[in-house]
Amino acid sequence: MHLPESFAATCCQVLRERRLKLGLSQEEIARRSGLARSYICDVERGARHPSLRNVSTLARALEIPTSELINLVEVNLASQVDLDALRTNREQNGLHSEIIRYFNERVSDGIIIADQNGFIFFNQAAEKLTGLGRRNVEIDDWSDEYGCFKSDKTTKFPSRELPLVRAIAGESLDNVQVFVKNDGAPEGRSLLVTARPVKVNGGAPVAGVVIFREENGV
Repeated sequence: MHLPESFAATCCQVLRERRLKLGLSQEEIARRSGLARSYICDVERGARHPSLRNVSTLARALEIPTSELINLVEVNLASQVDLDALRTNREQNGLHSEIIRYFNERVSDGIIIADQNGFIFFNQAAEKLTGLGRRNVEIDDWSDEYGCFKSDKTTKFPSRELPLVRAIAGESLDNVQVFVKNDGAPEGRSLLVTARPVKVNGGAPVAGVVIFREENGV
């Protein structure tokens, strides 16, 4: 499978998960979107891949901005990369290589993958948005190192409460505001962070991934 097919398949999965999260039936989504229930059923089981236009239509029916839906697709896609290859700096093969290249060259949102031992992957946008980039620091020092504060911009964000750390522990979070202020971002930046745990074959979490953008960004 190549990146376009994997992206489309992940999009189908995210659409289904969003519907179930809202507790809505396929019939209700069909009514809201004007699309046939049989089409929605096919999309959710991956038999058909929706066009961008239909993705936007379904996003409205699912009460989520299209940009946020794409964020969920990308954060789920990031969880599919070969973590062992990333940890050892081995060259990623096939789909994994395409995903990494996509995140580095085409995604303007920051993406970070980490486990209990520290950071595994920083894309180029993450380096810019955090102001400091990837650093070899312990989890308990992340908040101090990067200058992470809560939404009031003055209360320090405890490292163990950061979205990425909570994702490593198995939690999923959407649109958590983290204010970052450090030497590389002296003016401060308000980031909206979505986090997901990374699991292998549906088992216990082995890592966490976050995708984030400036709050006032597009």
